[in-house]
Amino acid sequence: MADMLDIAASVSAAFCDAGRSVPDDVKEAVGSSLKRMGRPSDDAAVLRACWTLHDLGYIWTVNYEGRPYYEPGIPSLMRHVARASASGTQERSG
Repeated sequence: MADMLDIAASVSAAFCDAGRSVPDDVKEAVGSSLKRMGRPSDDAAVLRACWTLHDLGYIWTVNYEGRPYYEPGIPSLMRHVARASASGTQERSG
């Protein structure tokens, strides 16, 4: 479960860049995080992580123009995670 923080940070960055994101964008962010952590990043692992984020209420799935999209479950939390992640990255690289 601790690994979900890195995944959540990647997903929050995708949302903060685009607002509402198609499933492929979210799945790409999740897959990239899994790879960085050295974990399996196949489709099944990515979907499990997405469903974990969904079950936690971090992301919601909505139907928009006939295609499922993801939305931040709590937009202010998503922005907070994105800011915290960005400042943590700057601290680690500085």
